Amino acid sequence: MTDNPTAPRIAPMTYNARGNPVHTWTLTPSHITDPVLCILPPDGILPVIFVPGIMGSNLKSKPEKGKKKKKKKAGPVWRLDAGFMGKNMWLAKNWIFKTPGERQKILHPVRAEVDREGAVPKRAVGTVITQPEPDKKKAALALSKRYRERGWGEVSETSYHAFLLWLEEALNSEFLPHQWPQFDIRPEHLHAVAVAVEPGPTHITRLKPEIPIAMPGLGANLASQLPSILSDELVARGGYRMPVHACGYNWLDSNEQAASRLAKRIDELMHQYGRNCQQVILVTHSMGGLVARRCAQLPGMADKIAGVV
Repeated sequence: MTDNPTAPRIAPMTYNARGNPVHTWTLTPSHITDPVLCILPPDGILPVIFVPGIMGSNLKSKPEKGKKKKKKKAGPVWRLDAGFMGKNMWLAKNWIFKTPGERQKILHPVRAEVDREGAVPKRAVGTVITQPEPDKKKAALALSKRYRERGWGEVSETSYHAFLLWLEEALNSEFLPHQWPQFDIRPEHLHAVAVAVEPGPTHITRLKPEIPIAMPGLGANLASQLPSILSDELVARGGYRMPVHACGYNWLDSNEQAASRLAKRIDELMHQYGRNCQQVILVTHSMGGLVARRCAQLPGMADKIAGVV
């Protein structure tokens, strides 16, 4: 319920593990008859998959059989969490006294694999939101689980999480193009359209077609070299959610193996999101660009990748 009786009642929305919107509402007394609005996000889904640079993925040891045929417990061997006050104490503690021979033995492509259990953010952002939970511990665990499902625990917290949080928020916090702060949208670019909404007609604001829209943040020099974005392109972009995922890889191994892992992740995500997801966008850093290039060369993958940044 809202303190303002004239304000519309809007059901809070979260996303489930498959990325589908979920609305929740508590039943109200029968004398309250005004409608509860379930505001749906765009149908289209264009996942963004971040591919880190060399040494930017968390790694753990593979379980291996010892002399007595007992499996040695696998554990992290390269963990890039921020740690205490932003300092990666784990990395320093575990590697500073290792000899070159020990390091070579541990950091070996056949003895290591991607570790998915690295640190993940503790705040909800963009489409990474879970259902309200009165138990704070359960709420934190549910949010951590959602980030790990996105693959964020596979990549360096210190190097990448601030960027991934910004990217997720920038791409998914607002789906109305005329409200995006990154673009210089002026009153003359807009017009009101009447639509029929119970209990009577109302007006919604839309961008006029074929209007060049500038991006002030580019700066004068870069802006002069790039063509303006058309309002039609912003409207088309507004029809898509762009959930941000991450895909780590074993940077000790070949790009061929890393590309195969990325291809598998792309296929999994397209299956997860279903018919509303036809392609993905890859955002890469350093060696991740080479992994993405090799992935695009694998049979059938080029058509699944809308672009590589």
